[in-house]
Amino acid sequence: MTQSRIVVLSRTEGSGQRLKKQLERLFGNIFDVDCYSLEKGLDSFIVADLVISNSYQVTGEFVKYLAPGTDIYVVRSTLSREAWEKIINIPARSRILVVASDYDESVMTVAMLYELGARHLELVSYAPDKPFDENIRIAVTLNENGLVPASITQVVNIGERVLDSYALYDVLGKLGRINKDTVQVIINHMGEIIPRSPGLLSMLNNIVETKHHLEYLVDLIDEGIVAYNAENRIIFFNKWAAVLFNIHGWEVIGRDVGEFFNQKGLEALKGLVEIRDELITFDGNLYVVSLSWLSAFEERIGGVVTFKECTEIQRLELKFRQTVRRKGYVARYTFDDIIGVNDRIMEIKKLASRFAKADPSILILGESGTGKELFAQAIHNVSGRKDKPFVAFNCAAVTESLIESELFGYEEGAFTGARKGGKPGLFELAHRGTVFLDEIGDIPVTVQARLLRVLQEKEVIRVGGTDVIPVDIRIIAATNQDLWDMVQECKFRRDLYYRINVLCLHLPTLAERAEDIPALVSHILEKRGIRKDIPKDMMRILLEYNWPGNIRELENCLEHVINVYSGSFKLSDLPAWILPQQQIDKQLGGLDWLGDPDEVIRILLALKRGRGDHAGIGRRNLYAILHACGEDFTEHELRCRMKVLENAGLVIVRQGRAGTRLSPKAEKLLISLTETGETR
Repeated sequence: MTQSRIVVLSRTEGSGQRLKKQLERLFGNIFDVDCYSLEKGLDSFIVADLVISNSYQVTGEFVKYLAPGTDIYVVRSTLSREAWEKIINIPARSRILVVASDYDESVMTVAMLYELGARHLELVSYAPDKPFDENIRIAVTLNENGLVPASITQVVNIGERVLDSYALYDVLGKLGRINKDTVQVIINHMGEIIPRSPGLLSMLNNIVETKHHLEYLVDLIDEGIVAYNAENRIIFFNKWAAVLFNIHGWEVIGRDVGEFFNQKGLEALKGLVEIRDELITFDGNLYVVSLSWLSAFEERIGGVVTFKECTEIQRLELKFRQTVRRKGYVARYTFDDIIGVNDRIMEIKKLASRFAKADPSILILGESGTGKELFAQAIHNVSGRKDKPFVAFNCAAVTESLIESELFGYEEGAFTGARKGGKPGLFELAHRGTVFLDEIGDIPVTVQARLLRVLQEKEVIRVGGTDVIPVDIRIIAATNQDLWDMVQECKFRRDLYYRINVLCLHLPTLAERAEDIPALVSHILEKRGIRKDIPKDMMRILLEYNWPGNIRELENCLEHVINVYSGSFKLSDLPAWILPQQQIDKQLGGLDWLGDPDEVIRILLALKRGRGDHAGIGRRNLYAILHACGEDFTEHELRCRMKVLENAGLVIVRQGRAGTRLSPKAEKLLISLTETGETR
């Protein structure tokens, strides 16, 4: 397992290093720990699995350097038992100067001591250069004897503050590192400190009692249940298992589970290989059997085998479900996989979650690479159909002659080469689940009528067949085309358009949610096992680029970076097509690489006159405006120039009626040139 990266934030370098050393002393090298302090400053973005600090104020100072969504945890500290003994032995009602190198640290130490119960003392915070009552004669310090004022006559050194056991448990939990070894570290640590979390001890003491309650509840389930431990010894045998095998539970406890199943003639179970919903005959009866391994702390600790009687109808349904699983018709992604804090993307996620609870068709609109299938899978996984198939089909990836047979299936002999016995279509395979039709704008008009029947009547007829097959499916469709324009041009059925466009989601481009780029970069790199901070200049380039290919293009860019990565990120790691964008912010001289600078400005001004700065303008209207101004482009030449401007990030091109509009950078450029009098 790869190291989890922890970043420690602190006011001073020394306090951060002390926290780092504690983590390394307790957990060895399972964490990669780095420190950043206000004292030394910071010049790069922070990428980490977890950011920890002992101060909310310090954390607030660093927030601007953290990628959106970074997990932050403010830890609690306590004292060792030895240090606490020193505190409680100080005479009651004594006035104590609490000395630390930093005043905030002294204040936190005072608060900690009072919380632990040192209410018999009057504690006064102190740091160098701070005034204090020189009548105080006793000082408590955290290994800072050299900072104690000369007027103090008695010094009580309580050593450094130590991490509380509850804080350690939280850190391990957040990083998925709770296992028997780390839990033992916490237990040992508890014996050395004064815990600020008595509830944790109470929780551990309740585990044994809970185990007995669970055993009683499992005995009530009307399935045969056999559980075994890491040594494959049977440790639980409920009453239904006893009835099934006609044996008392106490007779099998402690026996080898593989040998037991082998003796009973259950060959499929003797190897203890995981199975799910397999049909097994035993003693003349049919059972649905599952064997699942049990794991804790990333180690296998045993397994559970369940037996449930099966009717004939259940047998057929299970056989079908097994076919679906083998073909991989499952949704892998959830809303947690959709990274971003942009207001619009957050609102769309909330809206999609609400849509998931209903059952009408959904139309997802968005440019290529914006994550349409990701949303479709996430919707399926929180819907009432989440345990049923998710079948995705790209309407543009299959020829017209094959679309019908793929979607609706076919009967034997329907056409030359048809499989013997026929083949169920994707709508049949998705029964009670979800069908995702990507690029639905490319579906042939001849197939649209049959698709409409599926939506209206909830039934299909296979190619070459006559039988009507009922199907219960939900349709989620997606496209990057303007379907309404296609309806107007008679390329898409109006009635089908209204059927699929019941609920609609319009996904933003990556350029419209640029604030999500740092989090997306961190997520993509982390999936490849790279956890390094991104230099500011490199991140600035990524933030300023227009990303016409959206998240897919960002992934391609980072794939290039990863393949030339040599331990630290450099600007030269970026692909060449990203870098020229940086010339856009220059004045006219910086536009030379785009061609004739005057010509570029005239095109941008024509867009602005045609309301291309906000509402968008079609290419034909733009062509007419330019010709009226004396330009002599052909339509092909204008199309080529617009492609160059799009790649440069100066215009944003949308499909259909949305047209083309100026990008924010182009607007900024025109304003800048107007102010300097350089527009022509």
